Amino acid sequence: IVSLYQAARPYSPEDLPGEPFAFIVPHAGYRFSGRTAATVFQVLKGRKISRVILLAFPHRHRLDRLALPPFEAWETPIGRIEVDREAAEALRRSDLVTEMPQIDRDEHSAEIEIPLLTAVVGGETRLLPLYVGDLSDEMLLRCARLLRPYLDEGSVIVASSDFTHYGKRYGFVPFPPDERVEARLRALDLGAVAAIQSLDPGRFLGYLQETGATVCGRNPIRLLLAILALDRDRVAIEPRLLDYETSGHLTGDWTFSVGYVGMLFGRRKGRILDRPLEEKEREILLDLARRSLESVVRKGYPLILDARGGTRWEIPLRLHKVQGAFVTLWKGEQLRGCMGNVVPVSPLYQAVIDMAATAARKDPRFPPVRPEELGEIHIEVSVLSPFEAIETPSLIEIGKHGVLLRKGKY
Repeated sequence: IVSLYQAARPYSPEDLPGEPFAFIVPHAGYRFSGRTAATVFQVLKGRKISRVILLAFPHRHRLDRLALPPFEAWETPIGRIEVDREAAEALRRSDLVTEMPQIDRDEHSAEIEIPLLTAVVGGETRLLPLYVGDLSDEMLLRCARLLRPYLDEGSVIVASSDFTHYGKRYGFVPFPPDERVEARLRALDLGAVAAIQSLDPGRFLGYLQETGATVCGRNPIRLLLAILALDRDRVAIEPRLLDYETSGHLTGDWTFSVGYVGMLFGRRKGRILDRPLEEKEREILLDLARRSLESVVRKGYPLILDARGGTRWEIPLRLHKVQGAFVTLWKGEQLRGCMGNVVPVSPLYQAVIDMAATAARKDPRFPPVRPEELGEIHIEVSVLSPFEAIETPSLIEIGKHGVLLRKGKY
């Protein structure tokens, strides 16, 4: 454990957005993913943490809700960490939570994390370990609302997950293990990271269903995102990728490979402003759109907010407002792509990142943008105002207003 923290990738405080309070960490054997997990958990050193909510999942047991292990404490070679008994007892009274004594047998998605956590949090820290099952959308929202009050000041939340499992052993071989496999797996994993950045559990699940990416901890991640989404209208939450590794890179054997992602989410205090965009904020949106366009064309995935990838500034609070946006690509006077989200689901900055990539690759009217075209592409970003109900169609200004029609439930 000590050697893993010594090998962890260094970071500086300015790399991190606000107060880190939510994390995604891998759970493979320490020689494979231990450094990535330690790179994330080292952020907790020296901080007073009252509670760690650990979202794990069962690899071998069926579960359609949350499960609590029947323990009062965990003993590790690093020391002992007590379970938050008061919180656990309160959760046991919910119909969303069950107790499965056998769930820890041959299970490692929680056990791998606990010694690493114990090494950096204080003796007063309490652990709230939960196994997350396959949740319907309704159950997901109910579980998020159940757990949100426990993510109070001084508490942090961790989702345990490895990313794409590639190879015949895992039943996932969408492309051969040739000289391009490393880049393809990276694009697949970082595409999932880009979906996570949206803070939208539906977008993340949709990406997995579209690509088939075998992210084993999809359920803990979905629940984490659902919890974060409850606050995204009033709290500035910024994701950062801290580390990415694959077992294929470590072993040199690309016939079987698993991806390991280390992410954190920072929380910033301050009111999310509702006012017209300032010039600097418009420039930031255009910069994000340009960088996302270049990333998706050259690398195969949208811009990732990476602590070491040049994103060493905080997103202005105004750009955290959940707002719709369109990104339009022009090549000279020729339209080259235009995509947007009329109904807002993500913070504005992330909507622009996503729509720039979507316009370049998924506008069905045009072929994907090619690398040799990038120097000729001009970008426009259109930020949409919130919907307002109108009494009469005469209030609609053609060429200016977008229209959303509803009839009954449609």
